[in-house]
Amino acid sequence: MDFSSIVRNHSRLEMNRVVVISSEAELKIHELECSILLVLAVWSAPSRKSLACLTETLAGCTLPDKLKLLVVNHDILTEETRLGFFANSLHGWGETFWIQRGEVVQPLRHCQPDNQPDILRLTALLQI
Repeated sequence: MDFSSIVRNHSRLEMNRVVVISSEAELKIHELECSILLVLAVWSAPSRKSLACLTETLAGCTLPDKLKLLVVNHDILTEETRLGFFANSLHGWGETFWIQRGEVVQPLRHCQPDNQPDILRLTALLQI
């Protein structure tokens, strides 16, 4: 199964709200004005659960059209990107980052039902 199909199968959010990133060339983090970015390790059950939980939480609220969820394939990221932008914080848990003007506003190690209030709070903090 290809990466886009895996994202579609585990996402609870309408796919027009989701941008699937399958190559590092597509990942222009510093150009992101306002986004939520989840790094999905397809080989990790906790990572897939994070995607399902995050998208279920976001699907239950009204989101501005401008806000997109970017889902990045963990396995396409170079060591330089992992150590640089993500500060070596990627461990296959479905790490999620709220990004404003090309900078991480807040990271979340993984999304789970207990931290749905945090997901909503962090999303509300983005200045859209």
